[in-house]
Amino acid sequence: MTLLRGFARLVPKSRRLLRIIWPFLAIVVLLVALGSISMDLLSATRAYVGAEGLWSKAQKDSIYYLNRYAGTRSETDYERYLEAIKVPLGDRKAREELERASPDLEVARQGFIEGRNHPDDVAGMIWLFRRFRNVSYIDRAIGIWTKADQHIAELTNSADRLHRAVAAGRGDEESLRPILEEIRRINGNLTPLEDAFSFTLGDASRSTQVVLLAATSIGAALLVLLGAILSWRMLRESEEFEYALRFNEERFNLAVIGSNDGLWDWDVLTGDIYFSPRSKELAGYADHEIENKPEAFFALLHPDDVESTRAAMK
Repeated sequence: MTLLRGFARLVPKSRRLLRIIWPFLAIVVLLVALGSISMDLLSATRAYVGAEGLWSKAQKDSIYYLNRYAGTRSETDYERYLEAIKVPLGDRKAREELERASPDLEVARQGFIEGRNHPDDVAGMIWLFRRFRNVSYIDRAIGIWTKADQHIAELTNSADRLHRAVAAGRGDEESLRPILEEIRRINGNLTPLEDAFSFTLGDASRSTQVVLLAATSIGAALLVLLGAILSWRMLRESEEFEYALRFNEERFNLAVIGSNDGLWDWDVLTGDIYFSPRSKELAGYADHEIENKPEAFFALLHPDDVESTRAAMK
């Protein structure tokens, strides 16, 4: 039964505490969620910036090895081209899979890995693509990526034609010139697209930082405002309680003064003692003749009772 009464007293206090702290908890949870999302967004954006660097280097390497192959006719140079072009082709495989209504995420993951992206970054890259595909900056970057992949398709066709021409013995400079000019044209078209992709991702990263900073600042401001409101309420309640206490004390004093009975009170812990004016009057003393001190109490006792009373009160 005692346990139940203790629990019954605890529940209202817990509810009151919950009413006080739940707004703080909600805002803190929101700030933590914003922090987590911001870290994921910035990490995924950084991964795409890194992927673009790998893509651009691989694309330039593929052009370089094709030009070498046209001069050396060495299969080693062509194999190096094939190795370099795997990076743009792997990223294209990932993009095309993620553009599907029901993408196979394992295929997309494998494509990004073929693009030489770090395996730990792939999940974030897939998440950013799927969740923010229609956001302006991301949509623009993917549009640039798609155009670049079209030029990569042209490049692979030109490379196949170059390889077939060399294999067929038509590797003289005059025969290969149209193919090499086409490869140079493709390379020229890809360079501004690579720059545009990087600039767009940079704009996306900066805009994301601004939005998240604003959201975090608003959350922090709400915390400060909520703390100020709660402090003001607690101060007001304290003042109201203090006023009620003074009011009740004044009423008690009025009741004591107006009472026909003499009242006295002794706080044995602090040693404070109080004699009402009526109690002094009933004892036959004027108000100023008895001080509110313990010695005054013992002075009113019969001398034979003083020591026993002191002993009893220890």
